Amino acid sequence: MINNITLTGRVVKDIELRKDKQSNGEEYNYCFLKLAVQRTYSKENPITDFISCKAFRRNAEVLAQYAKQGSLIAIVGSLITWRTDKMINGEKVFENNYCIEIKSMTLLTSKDSSDSLNTSNGESTKDKKPQEYHLKELDDLEL
Repeated sequence: MINNITLTGRVVKDIELRKDKQSNGEEYNYCFLKLAVQRTYSKENPITDFISCKAFRRNAEVLAQYAKQGSLIAIVGSLITWRTDKMINGEKVFENNYCIEIKSMTLLTSKDSSDSLNTSNGESTKDKKPQEYHLKELDDLEL
């Protein structure tokens, strides 16, 4: 079975890095974000989907530091679903929930600009290839 999703979209709001503990007491970072992804059935009426995503550990740290509201990112991840029950007007209602767990991502714009890539010294990198981060490379990334 294959559970692999690739999306490109814009970050809806700034990402907040959170911490939690595993059962063994070890802390880890995670974050939630919404990604605005356009479906274009016709040029006149594009539809935007707001897709919930979550990232863990180094992926979460990189996203929180570099991806800000309006940043364009590409993600590869897996679809996760779960069901919750609610009581509405005395009746039990089931709700299906979903999100994408991010496995790797490409930052297509920097936190300074959602229209072009910039380096820290202000030099334009619009024509340069965007930086891509994968899980195996994240351990070497200095934040």
